[in-house]
Amino acid sequence: MSRRRASRRAVLWALASVASLQLGLSVALERFKPEWRDPEYGLRLRDFQSTRPPGRLVAILGSSRTQMGLNPAVFDLPASVGAYNFAQSGSGPVQELLTFKRLLAAGVRPDFLLVEVLPPTLSTASPVNRVTASERYDWRDLGHLEAYGDSLPAGWLRARLSPWSSSRSVLLSRAGLGFLLPPSARRDFLWKQTRPGGWMPYFFETVDNDRREEGLRKAHREYAGCLRDLRIDPAARRAYAELLEHAARQGVGVKFFVMPESPRFRSWSTPATRDTVNAYLNELAHASGQPVAVLSAWDLPEADFADGHHLLRHAADATSKRLAREQFDAWVRP
Repeated sequence: MSRRRASRRAVLWALASVASLQLGLSVALERFKPEWRDPEYGLRLRDFQSTRPPGRLVAILGSSRTQMGLNPAVFDLPASVGAYNFAQSGSGPVQELLTFKRLLAAGVRPDFLLVEVLPPTLSTASPVNRVTASERYDWRDLGHLEAYGDSLPAGWLRARLSPWSSSRSVLLSRAGLGFLLPPSARRDFLWKQTRPGGWMPYFFETVDNDRREEGLRKAHREYAGCLRDLRIDPAARRAYAELLEHAARQGVGVKFFVMPESPRFRSWSTPATRDTVNAYLNELAHASGQPVAVLSAWDLPEADFADGHHLLRHAADATSKRLAREQFDAWVRP
Protein backbone atom coordinates (compact mmCIF):
# COMPACT_ATOMS: atom_id res chain seq x y z
CA MET A 1 0.00 0.00 0.00
CA SER A 2 1.39 3.40 -0.98
CA ARG A 3 1.98 6.05 1.64
CA ARG A 4 -0.56 8.32 -0.05
CA ARG A 5 -3.27 5.63 0.06
CA ALA A 6 -2.51 4.90 3.72
CA SER A 7 -2.75 8.59 4.58
CA ARG A 8 -6.04 8.88 2.73
CA ARG A 9 -7.45 5.88 4.57
CA ALA A 10 -6.32 7.30 7.93
CA VAL A 11 -8.05 10.59 7.13
CA LEU A 12 -11.25 8.79 6.11
CA TRP A 13 -11.23 6.72 9.30
CA ALA A 14 -10.71 9.85 11.36
CA LEU A 15 -13.60 11.60 9.62
CA ALA A 16 -15.83 8.55 10.05
CA SER A 17 -14.95 8.37 13.75
CA VAL A 18 -15.75 12.04 14.28
CA ALA A 19 -19.04 11.65 12.41
CA SER A 20 -19.94 8.57 14.49
CA LEU A 21 -19.19 10.38 17.73
CA GLN A 22 -21.26 13.38 16.64
CA LEU A 23 -24.13 11.07 15.65
CA GLY A 24 -23.96 9.20 18.95
CA LEU A 25 -23.96 12.45 20.91
CA SER A 26 -26.87 13.77 18.86
CA VAL A 27 -28.91 10.62 19.57
CA ALA A 28 -28.09 10.88 23.28
CA LEU A 29 -29.17 14.52 23.38
CA GLU A 30 -32.35 13.75 21.49
CA ARG A 31 -33.53 10.61 23.29
CA PHE A 32 -31.73 9.81 26.52
CA LYS A 33 -30.13 12.89 28.08
CA PRO A 34 -32.56 15.81 28.36
CA GLU A 35 -30.36 17.14 31.18
CA TRP A 36 -27.53 17.61 28.67
CA ARG A 37 -29.73 19.21 26.03
CA ASP A 38 -31.84 21.44 28.27
CA PRO A 39 -30.45 21.27 31.81
CA GLU A 40 -32.98 23.58 33.45
CA TYR A 41 -35.80 21.28 32.43
CA GLY A 42 -33.95 17.96 32.14
CA LEU A 43 -32.32 18.05 35.57
CA ARG A 44 -35.63 18.86 37.23
CA LEU A 45 -37.35 16.06 35.35
CA ARG A 46 -34.71 13.53 36.44
CA ASP A 47 -34.83 14.74 40.03
CA PHE A 48 -38.62 14.65 40.12
CA GLN A 49 -38.75 11.14 38.63
CA SER A 50 -36.36 9.85 41.29
CA THR A 51 -37.94 11.60 44.28
CA ARG A 52 -41.65 11.95 43.52
CA PRO A 53 -43.75 11.41 46.63
CA PRO A 54 -47.07 9.58 46.37
CA GLY A 55 -50.26 11.57 46.13
CA ARG A 56 -51.52 14.44 44.03
CA LEU A 57 -49.07 16.80 42.34
CA VAL A 58 -48.96 20.58 41.92
CA ALA A 59 -46.58 21.32 39.02
CA ILE A 60 -45.32 24.91 38.96
CA LEU A 61 -44.56 26.56 35.62
CA GLY A 62 -42.95 29.94 35.24
CA SER A 63 -39.89 32.09 34.64
CA SER A 64 -36.78 32.77 36.69
CA ARG A 65 -38.97 34.85 39.01
CA THR A 66 -40.79 31.67 39.99
CA GLN A 67 -37.69 29.49 39.76
CA MET A 68 -36.00 31.66 42.39
CA GLY A 69 -39.11 32.84 44.20
CA LEU A 70 -41.20 29.77 45.08
CA ASN A 71 -39.84 27.08 47.40
CA PRO A 72 -42.16 24.04 47.44
CA ALA A 73 -40.37 22.71 50.52
CA VAL A 74 -42.09 25.33 52.69
CA PHE A 75 -45.58 25.10 51.15
CA ASP A 76 -48.20 24.26 53.74
CA LEU A 77 -50.01 21.54 51.81
CA PRO A 78 -52.08 18.53 52.89
CA ALA A 79 -50.01 15.39 53.37
CA SER A 80 -51.59 13.88 50.25
CA VAL A 81 -50.38 16.74 47.99
CA GLY A 82 -46.84 17.50 46.79
CA ALA A 83 -45.44 20.32 44.66
CA TYR A 84 -42.51 20.66 42.28
CA ASN A 85 -41.05 23.79 40.68
CA PHE A 86 -40.47 23.23 36.94
CA ALA A 87 -39.92 26.93 36.17
CA GLN A 88 -37.16 27.94 33.75
CA SER A 89 -35.45 31.25 33.11
CA GLY A 90 -36.86 33.31 30.26
CA SER A 91 -40.13 31.39 30.11
CA GLY A 92 -43.28 33.00 28.86
CA PRO A 93 -46.61 31.52 27.77
CA VAL A 94 -45.19 29.47 24.88
CA GLN A 95 -42.39 27.90 26.94
CA GLU A 96 -44.80 27.15 29.79
CA LEU A 97 -47.10 25.39 27.33
CA LEU A 98 -44.14 23.39 26.02
CA THR A 99 -43.07 22.40 29.54
CA PHE A 100 -46.56 21.09 30.29
CA LYS A 101 -46.56 19.06 27.06
CA ARG A 102 -43.06 17.75 27.82
CA LEU A 103 -44.17 16.60 31.28
CA LEU A 104 -47.15 14.76 29.84
CA ALA A 105 -44.92 13.10 27.21
CA ALA A 106 -42.54 11.99 29.99
CA GLY A 107 -45.39 10.35 31.89
CA VAL A 108 -45.73 13.11 34.48
CA ARG A 109 -49.40 14.00 34.79
CA PRO A 110 -49.97 16.74 37.37
CA ASP A 111 -53.27 17.08 39.17
CA PHE A 112 -52.81 20.86 39.35
CA LEU A 113 -50.85 23.43 37.35
CA LEU A 114 -49.72 26.65 39.02
CA VAL A 115 -48.83 28.89 36.07
CA GLU A 116 -47.01 32.19 36.34
CA VAL A 117 -48.17 35.12 34.22
CA LEU A 118 -45.19 37.41 33.65
CA PRO A 119 -46.73 40.69 32.40
CA PRO A 120 -43.82 41.78 30.15
CA THR A 121 -44.05 38.49 28.23
CA LEU A 122 -47.68 39.26 27.36
CA SER A 123 -46.56 42.25 25.30
CA THR A 124 -46.34 42.31 21.52
CA ALA A 125 -42.92 43.94 22.14
CA SER A 126 -41.62 40.89 24.03
CA PRO A 127 -39.30 38.51 22.14
CA VAL A 128 -40.02 35.41 24.25
CA ASN A 129 -43.05 34.23 22.24
CA ARG A 130 -41.13 34.41 18.96
CA VAL A 131 -39.69 30.93 19.09
CA THR A 132 -36.43 30.19 17.29
CA ALA A 133 -34.79 26.81 16.79
CA SER A 134 -32.60 25.78 19.67
CA GLU A 135 -30.43 22.87 20.76
CA ARG A 136 -32.60 22.65 23.89
CA TYR A 137 -35.56 21.22 21.91
CA ASP A 138 -36.05 17.64 20.77
CA TRP A 139 -37.91 16.51 17.67
CA ARG A 140 -41.24 16.21 19.47
CA ASP A 141 -40.90 19.78 20.75
CA LEU A 142 -40.75 21.07 17.19
CA GLY A 143 -44.24 19.74 16.52
CA HIS A 144 -45.55 21.45 19.64
CA LEU A 145 -43.85 24.75 18.72
CA GLU A 146 -44.67 24.78 15.01
CA ALA A 147 -47.45 27.35 15.40
CA TYR A 148 -45.18 29.71 17.35
CA GLY A 149 -41.96 29.77 15.29
CA ASP A 150 -40.48 29.90 11.81
CA SER A 151 -38.11 27.41 10.14
CA LEU A 152 -37.72 25.39 13.31
CA PRO A 153 -36.61 22.10 11.69
CA ALA A 154 -33.75 23.74 9.75
CA GLY A 155 -32.27 25.43 12.81
CA TRP A 156 -32.77 22.34 14.94
CA LEU A 157 -31.05 20.17 12.31
CA ARG A 158 -28.01 22.44 12.26
CA ALA A 159 -27.71 22.05 16.03
CA ARG A 160 -28.04 18.28 15.82
CA LEU A 161 -25.45 17.97 13.05
CA SER A 162 -22.89 19.69 15.28
CA PRO A 163 -24.01 18.74 18.81
CA TRP A 164 -20.62 19.23 20.41
CA SER A 165 -20.52 22.83 19.20
CA SER A 166 -24.12 23.65 20.13
CA SER A 167 -24.02 21.98 23.57
CA ARG A 168 -20.35 22.35 24.52
CA SER A 169 -20.93 24.71 27.46
CA VAL A 170 -23.29 22.24 29.16
CA LEU A 171 -21.15 19.21 28.32
CA LEU A 172 -17.94 20.78 29.60
CA SER A 173 -19.69 21.96 32.75
CA ARG A 174 -21.17 18.49 33.33
CA ALA A 175 -17.70 16.99 32.93
CA GLY A 176 -16.31 19.27 35.65
CA LEU A 177 -14.39 21.33 33.09
CA GLY A 178 -16.41 24.52 33.41
CA PHE A 179 -13.24 26.37 34.39
CA LEU A 180 -12.22 26.16 30.72
CA LEU A 181 -15.19 28.35 29.78
CA PRO A 182 -15.73 32.08 30.24
CA PRO A 183 -17.74 32.69 33.44
CA SER A 184 -20.80 33.77 31.43
CA ALA A 185 -20.83 30.43 29.55
CA ARG A 186 -20.61 28.12 32.57
CA ARG A 187 -23.71 26.09 33.34
CA ASP A 188 -22.75 24.17 36.49
CA PHE A 189 -24.66 26.67 38.67
CA LEU A 190 -27.86 25.17 37.23
CA TRP A 191 -27.38 21.96 39.21
CA LYS A 192 -25.22 23.22 42.06
CA GLN A 193 -27.73 25.91 43.00
CA THR A 194 -30.96 23.89 42.63
CA ARG A 195 -32.60 22.59 45.82
CA PRO A 196 -35.06 19.74 46.42
CA GLY A 197 -38.41 20.51 44.87
CA GLY A 198 -36.84 22.37 41.93
CA TRP A 199 -36.31 25.67 43.75
CA MET A 200 -33.17 27.57 42.73
CA PRO A 201 -32.67 30.35 45.30
CA TYR A 202 -31.08 33.63 44.35
CA PHE A 203 -27.29 33.43 44.34
CA PHE A 204 -26.72 35.67 47.38
CA GLU A 205 -28.45 35.94 50.73
CA THR A 206 -28.38 39.74 50.52
CA VAL A 207 -27.37 42.42 48.02
CA ASP A 208 -26.04 45.88 48.76
CA ASN A 209 -27.59 49.04 47.35
CA ASP A 210 -25.07 49.38 44.53
CA ARG A 211 -25.70 45.84 43.28
CA ARG A 212 -29.46 46.34 43.58
CA GLU A 213 -29.28 49.57 41.58
CA GLU A 214 -27.23 47.84 38.91
CA GLY A 215 -29.84 45.06 38.74
CA LEU A 216 -32.66 47.59 38.49
CA ARG A 217 -30.94 49.36 35.61
CA LYS A 218 -30.57 46.07 33.78
CA ALA A 219 -34.21 45.13 34.44
CA HIS A 220 -35.31 48.53 33.18
CA ARG A 221 -33.43 48.01 29.91
CA GLU A 222 -35.00 44.58 29.46
CA TYR A 223 -38.59 45.21 30.52
CA ALA A 224 -39.57 48.89 30.59
CA GLY A 225 -40.26 48.99 26.85
CA CYS A 226 -42.66 46.05 27.15
CA LEU A 227 -44.55 47.77 29.97
CA ARG A 228 -45.39 50.99 28.16
CA ASP A 229 -48.95 50.84 26.82
CA LEU A 230 -48.81 47.06 26.60
CA ARG A 231 -50.94 45.18 24.07
CA ILE A 232 -51.58 41.47 24.55
CA ASP A 233 -49.56 39.38 22.12
CA PRO A 234 -51.82 37.01 20.11
CA ALA A 235 -49.16 34.30 20.48
CA ALA A 236 -49.31 34.61 24.27
CA ARG A 237 -53.10 34.51 24.24
CA ARG A 238 -53.10 31.47 21.96
CA ALA A 239 -50.51 29.63 24.09
CA TYR A 240 -52.51 30.05 27.30
CA ALA A 241 -55.71 29.01 25.53
CA GLU A 242 -53.94 25.88 24.27
CA LEU A 243 -52.54 25.16 27.75
CA LEU A 244 -56.03 25.38 29.26
CA GLU A 245 -57.41 23.16 26.52
CA HIS A 246 -54.79 20.44 27.15
CA ALA A 247 -55.26 20.71 30.90
CA ALA A 248 -59.04 20.29 30.55
CA ARG A 249 -58.57 17.15 28.44
CA GLN A 250 -56.24 15.71 31.08
CA GLY A 251 -58.47 16.70 33.99
CA VAL A 252 -55.77 19.02 35.36
CA GLY A 253 -56.78 22.07 37.41
CA VAL A 254 -55.06 25.34 36.46
CA LYS A 255 -54.44 28.42 38.59
CA PHE A 256 -52.59 31.46 37.24
CA PHE A 257 -50.53 33.78 39.40
CA VAL A 258 -48.35 36.89 39.12
CA MET A 259 -45.11 37.02 41.12
CA PRO A 260 -44.32 40.00 43.37
CA GLU A 261 -42.58 43.09 42.01
CA SER A 262 -40.84 45.89 43.84
CA PRO A 263 -42.28 49.42 43.97
CA ARG A 264 -39.67 50.63 41.43
CA PHE A 265 -40.45 47.83 39.00
CA ARG A 266 -44.22 48.37 39.26
CA SER A 267 -43.75 52.08 38.52
CA TRP A 268 -42.59 51.25 34.98
CA SER A 269 -46.10 50.08 34.00
CA THR A 270 -48.29 52.82 32.60
CA PRO A 271 -51.93 53.11 33.77
CA ALA A 272 -53.04 51.79 30.36
CA THR A 273 -50.77 48.76 30.78
CA ARG A 274 -52.14 48.03 34.22
CA ASP A 275 -55.70 48.20 32.89
CA THR A 276 -54.85 45.90 29.97
CA VAL A 277 -53.08 43.34 32.17
CA ASN A 278 -55.87 43.35 34.77
CA ALA A 279 -58.50 42.82 32.08
CA TYR A 280 -56.54 39.88 30.68
CA LEU A 281 -56.05 38.37 34.14
CA ASN A 282 -59.83 38.50 34.53
CA GLU A 283 -60.15 36.62 31.24
CA LEU A 284 -57.74 33.94 32.50
CA ALA A 285 -59.64 33.66 35.78
CA HIS A 286 -62.88 33.12 33.89
CA ALA A 287 -61.31 30.59 31.51
CA SER A 288 -59.59 28.60 34.28
CA GLY A 289 -62.38 28.81 36.82
CA GLN A 290 -59.91 30.01 39.45
CA PRO A 291 -59.12 33.56 40.58
CA VAL A 292 -55.65 34.72 39.57
CA ALA A 293 -53.30 35.10 42.55
CA VAL A 294 -51.86 38.60 42.01
CA LEU A 295 -48.86 38.55 44.33
CA SER A 296 -47.61 41.81 42.81
CA ALA A 297 -50.36 43.51 44.83
CA TRP A 298 -48.68 42.46 48.09
CA ASP A 299 -46.52 45.61 48.06
CA LEU A 300 -43.28 43.99 49.21
CA PRO A 301 -40.42 46.41 49.99
CA GLU A 302 -37.54 47.07 47.60
CA ALA A 303 -35.15 45.33 50.02
CA ASP A 304 -36.88 41.98 49.41
CA PHE A 305 -35.65 41.97 45.81
CA ALA A 306 -32.24 41.62 44.22
CA ASP A 307 -33.19 43.69 41.17
CA GLY A 308 -36.83 44.68 41.43
CA HIS A 309 -38.32 41.35 40.41
CA HIS A 310 -36.18 38.42 41.66
CA LEU A 311 -36.87 37.70 45.31
CA LEU A 312 -34.04 37.20 47.77
CA ARG A 313 -34.03 33.94 49.71
CA HIS A 314 -35.77 35.13 52.88
CA ALA A 315 -38.50 36.79 50.84
CA ALA A 316 -38.90 33.68 48.65
CA ASP A 317 -39.60 31.52 51.69
CA ALA A 318 -42.05 34.06 53.12
CA THR A 319 -43.80 34.42 49.75
CA SER A 320 -44.04 30.65 49.30
CA LYS A 321 -45.62 30.19 52.72
CA ARG A 322 -48.08 33.01 52.21
CA LEU A 323 -49.06 31.84 48.71
CA ALA A 324 -49.81 28.34 49.96
CA ARG A 325 -51.66 29.60 53.02
CA GLU A 326 -53.87 32.09 51.16
CA GLN A 327 -54.39 30.41 47.78
CA PHE A 328 -53.95 26.65 48.00
CA ASP A 329 -56.31 25.49 50.70
CA ALA A 330 -59.60 25.47 48.83
CA TRP A 331 -57.92 24.67 45.51
CA VAL A 332 -56.03 21.45 46.29
CA ARG A 333 -58.08 19.97 49.10
CA PRO A 334 -60.70 17.45 47.97
